[in-house]
Amino acid sequence: MVVLAAEDGTRISYLLITKSAAPKYTVIGFPGGGGVFNAREENGEIRFASGGNFVVRTRDMMVDDEFAMALTDATSITERMSRIVADLKQRFPATRIYLMSTSLGTIDSANLSLSLGNQISGAIHTSSMSRLAAFPFDKTVVRQLLVHHLNDGCHVTSYGAAKYTAEKYGIKLITITGGIGLGDPCEPFGHHGYAGKERETIDAIKAWIREG
Repeated sequence: MVVLAAEDGTRISYLLITKSAAPKYTVIGFPGGGGVFNAREENGEIRFASGGNFVVRTRDMMVDDEFAMALTDATSITERMSRIVADLKQRFPATRIYLMSTSLGTIDSANLSLSLGNQISGAIHTSSMSRLAAFPFDKTVVRQLLVHHLNDGCHVTSYGAAKYTAEKYGIKLITITGGIGLGDPCEPFGHHGYAGKERETIDAIKAWIREG
């Protein structure tokens, strides 16, 4: 676990997971919902929240010899995320950094993809909020990816809105089908969180990153 200080003296923490001393890519992930990850050490053990969230629970699928992952709280505050980006670049000077979030967190991943500029290489928005259709993606300078389940039943993250956004701005859309569609349609253990299709979804995201 890494703890940094923001300019206002508050604590910025993130959990760094890596198998390589020099990963080619580093994905900064943050959960949707309340956006709280809260990486911390308690009694000598690393603890965190949002363990069931798609971005958090697939962390071991993301990390390999090329990919590292840094998990942190969701935020649209540029200075806070910029501190994490700078720390990662100090550790891994050649790494390419991508943001990834899901559901409500995609508002933050979109905002940061604009405000961070070329500090990062791109942003991945999974199960994105429908209101991103009005976000000015045409003003961003980094790669953008939308990932959505065809049958996402959450009323604020419709597949139709993701498809419209992709077509409007020329953003690639990865469409996932199949898997498990039980339970609350806005919770992470159904189509909204790619239940039963986690590996396929993460592999598709990693393939897109490598294309860049």
